[in-house]
Amino acid sequence: MWIIRWVTLVVIVIVVLAFALQNQGETVIIRLGGWESSPIPLYLSLFISFAFGMVASLLIGVFQHLQTLSELVSAKKARKRAEEESADLKARLEEAEARLETLREDLSSRGEQDGAEPGETSPLAASGEGGGPVSSDDRI
Repeated sequence: MWIIRWVTLVVIVIVVLAFALQNQGETVIIRLGGWESSPIPLYLSLFISFAFGMVASLLIGVFQHLQTLSELVSAKKARKRAEEESADLKARLEEAEARLETLREDLSSRGEQDGAEPGETSPLAASGEGGGPVSSDDRI
């Protein structure tokens, strides 16, 4: 791969030198607004224009790279927040499931103490005493 770069660079240098040598006698005057340059060689004005274009391209590329890095940092922060929220919700779910299991065990033990079969409503629950079954309003 490095050989291709070197060969390309050598070809470009040869073409640029040939252009400069063949156009040494050509001069141009650059006018910009009210300003006017003295006559300069054509190849020099082209090289200067090319250099300004390269600098402008470099600045645009650096700006876009910095903008992309900023977006990447924001995305990483958002991902971290989402992972933390997910872990928090998972812990809360496990806590709620453990509490639900405890409530079910308490309910089944009350039913066994009252002489009811598991899955049946105890006489205390049926009469409205003893807490009764857990309703959807008792959620965490």
